[in-house]
Amino acid sequence: MSRDDEELSRELGLLSAFAIGVGVMVCAGIFVLPASAAATAGQAAAAAFVLAGFIASFTPSSPSWVHSSPSA
Repeated sequence: MSRDDEELSRELGLLSAFAIGVGVMVCAGIFVLPASAAATAGQAAAAAFVLAGFIASFTPSSPSWVHSSPSA
């Protein structure tokens, strides 16, 4: 089959459309939030993001703490 014969399918189901919509909203929040935070907090916004990243780094390990604790 040559490259000229290949054709992409032009189908978009409900789940695909939902995933695209959620992805757009999340990405828009990621790129808009730092700008509004910097406008409000100025130089402290960078420190706030670093602190939030440090606190969020404990989130993946919290289930292991719960499961490793002895049961009563």
